[in-house]
Amino acid sequence: MKKKFLLLAFVGLVLSSYSQTAAQYDFSKFTPLQSSGTLPEEVEMTGKDFMSTTRKNLTKGGSKKDKKAKESFVLQTSYAIKDLFISGRLLYNDPISEYVEKVRREVTASDAKLASETKVFVVKSSVVNAFATNQGYLFITTGLLAQLENEAQLAFVLCHELIHYKKKHVIKAYVQNDKIDRGEGGYRKSEVDKKYLAKSNYSKEHESEADVNGFDLFAKTRYSLDAINGTFDVLKYSELPFEDFEFNHKMLESDYLLFPIDYIQQEVSVVEGEDEEEDDKTSTHPNLAKRRTDIADKISSLEGDDKARVRSNYAISEDLFLNARKLARFDLCHTNLINRQYDRALYQAYCLLKENPDNIYLSKVILKSLYGLTKYANSKRVREVSIKYSKVQGESQKLNYLLDKMESNELNVVALNFAWRLKTKLRHNDTEVNLITEDIFYEMVKRHYPNKSAFSLESRTTPVDTTRTAEAKVEEPVKTKKKTTSSKKNKDGEADEEEDTPKESKTSKLKKKKKVDEKNYFVTYAFVDLLKDKDFVDTYDRLSKQTKKDKTTEKKELSKRKSSKNKKNKKVDDDDDDFDDEDNQYLLDEKESVGKYNGEWDTYALGVDKVLIVNPFYLKIDERKKNPVSYSGSEDAQKDFNKKLIEMSAKTGLDVEILDKQEFNSGSVDNYNDMGVLIDWMDERIDHKKLKMLPTDYLRVDDITKKYGTEYLTLMGTINFIEKKRGIGWAIFATIYLFPFSWPFTIPYFINKRSHTYVYTVVFNLKTGQTEMVKIGHAPLKDRYDVMNSFIYDYLQQIKRTGKSKNF
Repeated sequence: MKKKFLLLAFVGLVLSSYSQTAAQYDFSKFTPLQSSGTLPEEVEMTGKDFMSTTRKNLTKGGSKKDKKAKESFVLQTSYAIKDLFISGRLLYNDPISEYVEKVRREVTASDAKLASETKVFVVKSSVVNAFATNQGYLFITTGLLAQLENEAQLAFVLCHELIHYKKKHVIKAYVQNDKIDRGEGGYRKSEVDKKYLAKSNYSKEHESEADVNGFDLFAKTRYSLDAINGTFDVLKYSELPFEDFEFNHKMLESDYLLFPIDYIQQEVSVVEGEDEEEDDKTSTHPNLAKRRTDIADKISSLEGDDKARVRSNYAISEDLFLNARKLARFDLCHTNLINRQYDRALYQAYCLLKENPDNIYLSKVILKSLYGLTKYANSKRVREVSIKYSKVQGESQKLNYLLDKMESNELNVVALNFAWRLKTKLRHNDTEVNLITEDIFYEMVKRHYPNKSAFSLESRTTPVDTTRTAEAKVEEPVKTKKKTTSSKKNKDGEADEEEDTPKESKTSKLKKKKKVDEKNYFVTYAFVDLLKDKDFVDTYDRLSKQTKKDKTTEKKELSKRKSSKNKKNKKVDDDDDDFDDEDNQYLLDEKESVGKYNGEWDTYALGVDKVLIVNPFYLKIDERKKNPVSYSGSEDAQKDFNKKLIEMSAKTGLDVEILDKQEFNSGSVDNYNDMGVLIDWMDERIDHKKLKMLPTDYLRVDDITKKYGTEYLTLMGTINFIEKKRGIGWAIFATIYLFPFSWPFTIPYFINKRSHTYVYTVVFNLKTGQTEMVKIGHAPLKDRYDVMNSFIYDYLQQIKRTGKSKNF
């Protein structure tokens, strides 16, 4: 008996330790979530393997046309799912995935077949969503996990998706929509909008079935039935951030930098969320009111054990749920930074700081958000990364109101104020913070305040509240709306109306300017204390000198370009005569962003010894076929393409390392994580366009360059394209009716294929963000061995060799 007690005590201690360990994750050392351990078998499967698996899960029966539709479904979804498993977006063997898997096992405990046929995976995405595939895979996003309130809500979401799989809703919807598109039966004469409505209704049937049957599965668990309505509440407000805390502008202030009262929104608009009784005729889901009613009916009809069952919001662990949700919320900040949703990331980090007031990761999220907002505001692209406050609901509207009120110079000052104080808090020892602070400082000096004399050395002489009241009374320039003759846009991307009247007098302009200066003078007190900091002053002086040199260089570069343009076109637009720093802010970036190629150079000479080729790409397209993309052929050709890359790299002497997601195996977790980081880097780089700024994952990218021994990331790929034959009707007519005279002409027409092969190479510098090389080659030939080798050898040689580029 004593031994039994000790054994139970030991087991209890182990389980308790496990729960506490999971719940006590050290968020002070949080880094964006990555996979660990052994990757699942799906990573090693080919597209053909997924096709085989998908066919086994198809429902039997149907007409020949239905079978064709199913085959098309198999082809398209199999390769899409394969790509998802190796996309770098799925999490494997991390704390969130392990917890969600426990909940899946809990809800399938009453259905052994369903438990054995399904798997669940977590997707790193800000979208609030969950979905199921015909193969039994369930996917749930970190965006949804961040919004859920308890484990029972997660359980109902999984039950809903499990029914989608069990009832084969995905394939059924595909076949039904194919029938509607073909115009079979009653849909034959339907108009486009009626067909769309029919598809929508069919989808709503599936969603209602997933709710109702999902409830039957859910009712057999230990979870609280009341949680289901809470799940619908989550969906109702899914467009809002995961919390709705009042935003306090003071987090962006200091003792001397204080916002004017009219920059602070006093009341936010009423939060409405999704209309529960909206007209859902054209929606893929029933409205929330109907979904709530259906569940209420199911609850009232419960009998027996299901009705008497003792229920709770947690069957696994409240601690594990809260830990998983917190991880999802922390990681969501990173996802939003990658997606350039800087206003959202800033507010989410602000909310999380309430429970984690000294968290450096969250402080850096706010810094990176302000950094992105500043760079885009200075580039007149702020609407790409911040939503207009009138389109925001909830307490986060106050943040967007403040961002909308600030001009680019003010935002730049606020960002630097926050950055420098964080840098000081970290004792100037954080490389990433130091680099971001330097760039924000440089932006402010170059764009707005070249001399520190623009800022006051003395603090305000009036109390804070009095100053704010005084600022609030300053009148803004009156904008008289007249007929507009211009299409100029303001910072919100909206048309500004210009007065169709004579120009203002000098005195009127000066008075108006004085009012604007008085209104914006709050930024002049931003650095009263920092201007007594030797390091801050020295940095200001150094950057002032540097920006002067850079502007001189830019003017010289502009002059050269004008001269070149004059020689070519013998004509220059009048607008080019004046040097405008704002319009010309990307001058050096534009030149450097294509390395040693500016549209005229025929060849490169990068002088690079090693490159990292990420995800070599191969696509075969045959326009003559109903499904023009050859997925299987592309997959096979890509493996040969990799071999050609290795073979040609040896001949050129270029050291090549290939990071190919198609070749991952169970032990490739490090490569899988590396690829995810590099894909995020490329997504950001492409979205930034000409804008140069430090990437969100600067430190992780830096680690990758050291790991692979190169800072040159290379994309290489091939597209083989076979054109659809034109005039084939005349060729058939000639063959039949002009026989045998036409055969010498028509037989070659039918035999020959009009093939085109395109091979491209793009080389990025991971350190600088510059595009060093862009080459796209074309041959009106099939992708033969000799054609491919010729292109590959030429491109790799241009990367390797040194010397000057040739201009033909």
